[in-house]
Amino acid sequence: MEVQEKDRLLEQLKRNIKMSKSHEIEVELTIYIEECLRLRQQLEQSHIEKSMLLQQQELNPVGANLLNQQRNFEELNQLEEAFKYQEVELQKERERGNEIQMQLMKVQEQKGKLKEKTDLNKKRLKKINELTSQSKRQANLLDQRNKEVQNLRNEIQQYAAKLGERERVHHQNRDLVTKNCAQ
Repeated sequence: MEVQEKDRLLEQLKRNIKMSKSHEIEVELTIYIEECLRLRQQLEQSHIEKSMLLQQQELNPVGANLLNQQRNFEELNQLEEAFKYQEVELQKERERGNEIQMQLMKVQEQKGKLKEKTDLNKKRLKKINELTSQSKRQANLLDQRNKEVQNLRNEIQQYAAKLGERERVHHQNRDLVTKNCAQ
């Protein structure tokens, strides 16, 4: 009963792990989609800004160059922030995966202990069954011996009855012989 309960809990934990993994994948996919959209917007904005920059470069090459460098620096900062955010999220997912792995190891350890207990109980049950069958054989043997003893008692009683009858006949014969001798 306890083993079945533990197996059921293990199966439930495995399903939860699978559900957690699929949930993790969904979360990562959502994050990836959001990041792609954000990067697409940045790219579109960058194209717009570059086209504006090209127009300004035609008008003012030095100012346009500074503006271009500033925009590139801002884009680089945004990309670094996005990378850091993804790195933090990835670390969180790794930690969750490690926690789930630890839980799974604990459940497997408990399952191993329960299997050992089950094996031990099976051995004990086998020993009990052997002792029970041995006890039944001894009980049958004892019944046979009791029947033999009863048969011997019956024979002894028959012999005792015959002996009593012989003694009675012997006493009668002796009395008759004594009477005949006395006459």
